[in-house]
This record gives sequence, C-alpha cells and structure tokens, in this order.
Amino acid sequence: MANLRAVGVDTRHILRTPQGRLGLYFLETGVNQRPGNVIYDRENSSISVTPPKDYPWEEIFQGAGWFHISGITPAISKNAAAVALHALREASSRGLRISCDLNFRSKLWTWKRGCGRMNWPPSPCANCCPMCMC
Repeated sequence: MANLRAVGVDTRHILRTPQGRLGLYFLETGVNQRPGNVIYDRENSSISVTPPKDYPWEEIFQGAGWFHISGITPAISKNAAAVALHALREASSRGLRISCDLNFRSKLWTWKRGCGRMNWPPSPCANCCPMCMC
C-alpha cells in the first residue's frame, strides 16, 4: 500500500479483509512461433470471496461523479459478480455516470459454464450503463 500511496494512488477505499488473498496474474511472453500465455490466479482472492455487504458503499461513492467497472470483475467468481451488480445498482441509485469495459476473459469464467453467452452487464442494469467499451 505504501508503494501505491508513494505514486499518488488514493488507498483509503482499499478494503482489507481477514479472508482471501491477493489475486495474481502471470504473463508468459511468447517466443518465435510459441504464443504468449496468461495465467490468472484469482481463486479464493479477497475480491472473489468478500460479499457485497462488507463494502462501505456510502463511503466509496461519496463525492463520486462517475463509476467505471470492468468485465473482468464478474468473471472472477459468482460472489464477485454479485458485488459488481451491487456496485452498479449503488452507483445508479446515486445518479453517477456509469461506464463498463466488457473486457471478456474466457479463462476467468471458470465458475459459470457456458459463459460465452453470458449477459453482462445484466439486463436489469443495461439502462444504467450507457457507455460500454469492448
């Protein structure tokens, strides 16, 4: 956290939890004909196991005018998808502008089989998310 603060990142809203761990991402660079490979290690990470009720939504959105969410978040776990949906609803109820980077990563959708046809953002929130990037 000190390293983040040292470069000007506001860490006040980083939620520290007793459960979970830091999720990891490994990149193997390709060589010649061998393509690169990405390995996601997000199972049992804090974001994958912390329920929506544990986040201080009022504090998180205080003074905010815009909320941006990545399509990677709901892919991490069923719980992270619930958190993402809850965050969308919280942001919408506060009148924030909302944008979503759909950013599909099939390797992350291990918790939901057949996610190639998944509906993200979920239809109840489609109207509250006018800006989607692919």
